[in-house]
Amino acid sequence: MKATVDQRLLQSPVNPKSVFANNELDLSEIDVYGFDYDYTLAIYRKSLNRLIYFLALNRLISAYKYPEELKYVDYDPEFAVRGLHYDVSEGILFKLDAFNRIQKGTAYRGKRKLSDKEVASIYGGLPFQRPSSILTRRLPEVGLLANVIHYFESNGFAYDSASLFHDVQKATKLVHSSGDMYRAVMENAAGYIKRSIGLRQFFERLVANGKLAFLISNSPFFFIDAGMRYLLGDDWRSCFHYIIVNAMKPHFYTTRAHKFRLYQPTTNVLSWEKVTQIMRHSVYSGGNLRDFLELTGIKNKGILYFGDHVYSDLAEPSARVGWRAGAIVPELTKEIRLQNSDFFRRKLAWLSALTSLVERFEQDASCDAESRTVLAQWDQEREELREELKMVFNPRFGSLFRTYHNPSYFSIRLMRLADVYTSSVANLLNYSIGQKFYARRWLLPHESDLLYPSLSQAILVWAAWSLLFSLLPTFSCRQLPDVYWNASSASFLLASRRGPTLDVQMGDRLNIVCPYYPSAGDPTGRLDAYLEIYRCTLEEQGSRIVGVCGTPETVTLLTLVVREFTANPSGLEFKRGQRYYFITTSNGSREGLSNADGGLCRSSGMKMAIDVQSSDGQLTTKRPRPNKSKDYFFITYRTPELFDDEDDDDQTTQVDYEDSLNGEATTAATNSHDVSEWLPTTAKSDITELWYVVHTRSPEEQQTSSSIGDQQWNNGCSCYPHANWATIVSLTLVIFFAGSNERGPL
Repeated sequence: MKATVDQRLLQSPVNPKSVFANNELDLSEIDVYGFDYDYTLAIYRKSLNRLIYFLALNRLISAYKYPEELKYVDYDPEFAVRGLHYDVSEGILFKLDAFNRIQKGTAYRGKRKLSDKEVASIYGGLPFQRPSSILTRRLPEVGLLANVIHYFESNGFAYDSASLFHDVQKATKLVHSSGDMYRAVMENAAGYIKRSIGLRQFFERLVANGKLAFLISNSPFFFIDAGMRYLLGDDWRSCFHYIIVNAMKPHFYTTRAHKFRLYQPTTNVLSWEKVTQIMRHSVYSGGNLRDFLELTGIKNKGILYFGDHVYSDLAEPSARVGWRAGAIVPELTKEIRLQNSDFFRRKLAWLSALTSLVERFEQDASCDAESRTVLAQWDQEREELREELKMVFNPRFGSLFRTYHNPSYFSIRLMRLADVYTSSVANLLNYSIGQKFYARRWLLPHESDLLYPSLSQAILVWAAWSLLFSLLPTFSCRQLPDVYWNASSASFLLASRRGPTLDVQMGDRLNIVCPYYPSAGDPTGRLDAYLEIYRCTLEEQGSRIVGVCGTPETVTLLTLVVREFTANPSGLEFKRGQRYYFITTSNGSREGLSNADGGLCRSSGMKMAIDVQSSDGQLTTKRPRPNKSKDYFFITYRTPELFDDEDDDDQTTQVDYEDSLNGEATTAATNSHDVSEWLPTTAKSDITELWYVVHTRSPEEQQTSSSIGDQQWNNGCSCYPHANWATIVSLTLVIFFAGSNERGPL
């Protein structure tokens, strides 16, 4: 049942190069295509954000006399996502959902995460309506605000958050108006602009099919010209019938005060003559929407305009003159690749099934104490799954499009103001020139899923059967002694070179205890003094991750239950009469066990074997052949010097749909205080890359850690006190009645 449901759930990943429709759009009715330039035709690399950050920081220091020490605070390109709100009066950055509520765990003052209690005390738990909030657009500006506030608060400096915001905003604008950013990009277009494959062919197809194309951008001509020559060639102006620069959107749409002036590219001069007609392939500066429609004669034609900003680019022309709107969201490629991973989809499928189970049992559990205990555990697991899925996209703010189950503020505005959205203009080449895009019908909470009811029921039945079989072995389980996973633990020091071996049976429960140092102190010293950061690379398909040790000042347990069947799609399952290995190596493979160097891998003893009792009561200790990687569970790492942190975002628009999923990872700064930054962020189909934090201390302190909480065998314990026959009977009833429910659980 589980394999069948998994197969049905994990079919048909989403194509990252698709065009997605919020509103029905027929391209055969579109005669004119319009485009913004920045972040629409020219998709920039992350290197541009770093450039803008440091140019703005230099302005902040030189023009506004901010502390020189800020130069030594590095820019973190992965700190934030677009679409966040910044409360100017409070100096707090946060993420709103579609209902204007702050998503839990996403409020930051500087780099410090605010607790839910702190957020409630400031905003009262009400929908956010403060006029002082700003919808952030520029990630370098957000990063600069966060770093400056963090520096001020860490050093006890008094500051006014509103004044700080306006200083940072002005410094960022000076980067553009001074021409510093323009000159840097023009000198190295390939270093800052991603070349979109198929973009030239797209414009050639428009011309061949008699479509008109125009460009309206706020940027100056000399900057656009350099980028367009890199993207489309020296004759790029032949692709556009009308070219408007220095447009000053959104004022271009809202006022007629600014008039068009003819621009001469060869002399860099604006003509003083009145513009009575906009000529094809010429360049004009300024202007306004009403004059543009009248002087070009396209007023009554079907127009589709593409831009990256739903307010500055798309909202006004759509509302005022009925242009159809297309949004370019470059982040879409990465988000889709991550959500296409088996890891994400299995977790999401289990979250959906678990939510359905909680919903079904909520009423019945109101008067049953034991059932309430089960529901409490399910609720806890549901919250953990939601947080885990959030961290796949960004460890602080999650997905650009979601706040857990609700759409984000950014997402709901995108759906309301854009008819279609995609990651690149060139994606339209995947469709015919007369393609009709259909919006999906939203399933409202009171509506039933008539097309896929069997799938919803299958999820519930699968979940119920899975929980039923996973609970049965717990009636005869044993709590095994805890294993302390560090090199100075007696379990590893006293074992042979092959490591300790545990004899277990189905239903046994084991805790692997992460290193624990209650008085660890400040982890800002030398890298090897307290924290060592490693990248985990599993290059053998089928190997599994056990867990993450990321909280050294609190006790963290990686709980393992020996069972043949688990309700969690990503959980571990064991076969009787088989040996399994839990290994720490220096290079992410079994061969790394013999290495003498590499953090805790200075010896080959960081290995533990588990022998599972066979059905006839015998233990099979025969070592599996090396090619049976499914029998190996890795706790692996290697030192940061062994890998490169090169940004690979130049591949986001060039990787074929059939290619392996490409995730992105970044090196955490060694002086960071936020351990959560190093939790898992990426997943691939055949190579899994995760961040691990491995805590190393002196042998004396490690011995203190490994000696905490010694436990004895607890034969015949009830590992799950709530796992009684009432629970099993209730699960059986769910299986029996699942097919008779008219409304699917999802």
